[in-house]
Amino acid sequence: MSIPRAVIDQILDRTDLVELINSHVPLKKAGKNYTACCPFHQEKSPSFSVSRETGKYHCFGCNAGGNAISFLMEYERRDFMDVLKDLAQRARIELPERDPQAMREAKMRTSYTRQAPPPAPTNQPNPTATKTTTNDSSEAPQVDFSGIEDDSYFNGSMNQEEDSYDYANDFAYQPVLLEEPKEGSLYDLVEQVAQFYEQQLTQNAPARDYFTKRGVDDTTSQFWRLGYAPDHPQHLNKRFPNDIEGLKKLGLIRSSEQSREYILLRDRVIFPIRDPKGRVVGFGGRAMRDDIKPKYINSPESEIFYKNQILYGMYESRKARADDWLMVEGYMDVIALHQHGVSGAVATLGTATTREHLDRLFRVTPEVVFCFDGDEAGRKAAWRALETSLPLLTEGHYVSYLFIPASEDPDTLVRKEGPGVFQDPARLTPLSDFLFDTLSAQVNLGTLDGRAR
Repeated sequence: MSIPRAVIDQILDRTDLVELINSHVPLKKAGKNYTACCPFHQEKSPSFSVSRETGKYHCFGCNAGGNAISFLMEYERRDFMDVLKDLAQRARIELPERDPQAMREAKMRTSYTRQAPPPAPTNQPNPTATKTTTNDSSEAPQVDFSGIEDDSYFNGSMNQEEDSYDYANDFAYQPVLLEEPKEGSLYDLVEQVAQFYEQQLTQNAPARDYFTKRGVDDTTSQFWRLGYAPDHPQHLNKRFPNDIEGLKKLGLIRSSEQSREYILLRDRVIFPIRDPKGRVVGFGGRAMRDDIKPKYINSPESEIFYKNQILYGMYESRKARADDWLMVEGYMDVIALHQHGVSGAVATLGTATTREHLDRLFRVTPEVVFCFDGDEAGRKAAWRALETSLPLLTEGHYVSYLFIPASEDPDTLVRKEGPGVFQDPARLTPLSDFLFDTLSAQVNLGTLDGRAR
């Protein structure tokens, strides 16, 4: 989309550059300008100057300079249109759109109708009674899990009959019943669900103990917005009675083959998934016991959540201005590595690495390191990553591998040996070495024919 220069100038004129940069780098008044140590190179004395009058910044040490747009592009490693849209929103300037109809359709896809729930049946149990149900799993029907992907089926009992539970006290919430339908935003709804899961974590000791045993401190838990999904079969329906349509659009309430509705995530610790702008768009849920299968469930794709376009930890890594980027496999691996100083750790969302994932990484870093187990399964995964990477390795882009013992994963290894294991260049295997080592093992190099192949 082409934006007229006059519109860009208007956005820059309405942007207070000092206020913008000061929210990222503390500035000090120095005459009519403001100074700081440059955020783009290491220095001991300030050489970075910001002028509110001209709307420009300049570093006399490394020669970095520009305006509000270039600062956010460089500092947060974002692309031009992404930054421009954010600054336009702050300045309350509407960007011109080539196809207003397409924009209206896009808004409709990310919205839903908020409406009051139907009246409860007259024989419904008293909603303020005490809970009388048990967790006897023998009451739940047997379900055949074979051939079902991790993110496409539900955990817990299929019995969605309402139990007599004091939801109002447990969730500390009294829903407001709407007099007439209203439009709701999926982005706003999923944010409210994330806040609800965060609040539930503070009230559930086993979930807090799970994270404590995994070495997650309170600061890390708050930064990643970790949460807990209650085990009650109607907890989202009770907490968000006006938003059932939206919850279904997000895939958080689903229907079984028998057309019975169920809540996707129950009795699981929750990992909110954020898009490049930091907005929550989906969730990962992990069982707190390893004998519960599947271990992880992701919320399905929706109008705001596309798995091949998002890497878990990408937003957080850019926010930390990471220099070294490491691709791992699990949420806890990413969180543990960040907590121990490896701020460029990211992971796919239960899918194989795609070209779209690598494209996004190569926009912010010239080199990506894949971290895999050193066993046969890990090397097969490494070869699949190689096949995906090769077409993208244009000049200036590199891929390396870090193989770790099969008995470890990044989460446990970083806690045992520290971040140095993941930051030592001597431990890395270049893609070219892995390629030729793998191919050489498939032929007899002792013969002329083998060497030719």
